[in-house]
Amino acid sequence: KIILEYEHALQEVQNALTKDEGILRIGAGALFASTIIPAAIPRFQKHYPRYRISVRTLPAEKLDEKLELGEIDMVAGAILKRDRKDQVQRPVRLADLAILCGAGHPLASDVAPVPLDAVTQHPFVSFEPDHDLIRKLALVLNENGAPPPRYSVETSSIFGAVELVRSGSHLMFGSSLLAEYPIGQGLVRVPLDVHLGDYSMGFVLRKGREDLPAYRGFMNVVRQEVMGQSG
Repeated sequence: KIILEYEHALQEVQNALTKDEGILRIGAGALFASTIIPAAIPRFQKHYPRYRISVRTLPAEKLDEKLELGEIDMVAGAILKRDRKDQVQRPVRLADLAILCGAGHPLASDVAPVPLDAVTQHPFVSFEPDHDLIRKLALVLNENGAPPPRYSVETSSIFGAVELVRSGSHLMFGSSLLAEYPIGQGLVRVPLDVHLGDYSMGFVLRKGREDLPAYRGFMNVVRQEVMGQSG
């Protein structure tokens, strides 16, 4: 950890001296890495053309560990409710949780809200790294007297999960944001009779780094991307 901290400090000094070149190491959740970040990078590199961006996609618990060790500069994804004095949180968007299906799925044509117990009659695909989401759905179903979801497919690829939902009979529980970007083209939100919840998306950085020009610049272009998309 000490060696990593030393290497990180050297990189920050180098970035500060050159101002317009360096590397920005981002650890991201799969959703952020496949939607918002790719859309925001071209705008960032117009302002920092000599900056290189490294994006690592990892589960939430691993992202926390990598940030603590100094192996990444910031975490981009769901912001967990934690009171850490050594970290700074910068939320950029509130995202709804939803059950998604393909445009050809029987539930896609429903106009009236669908009861949760009717939803669970259909098979689900599980995006394996999102353990928190799997637990969240099970809790919501239990609270509303519905049976647990039946996961017939488990995958560690968000692209594989989305493709299966888009082209088949499976459902997927996750962020409604998926349907707003090219990765989720053809996905439809199932109209439900209950609200499944929401969560805050944004950045987590080690305290003191949020005002570094490149870090601040990247967060700004992501915020601009999100505002444009939601508009």
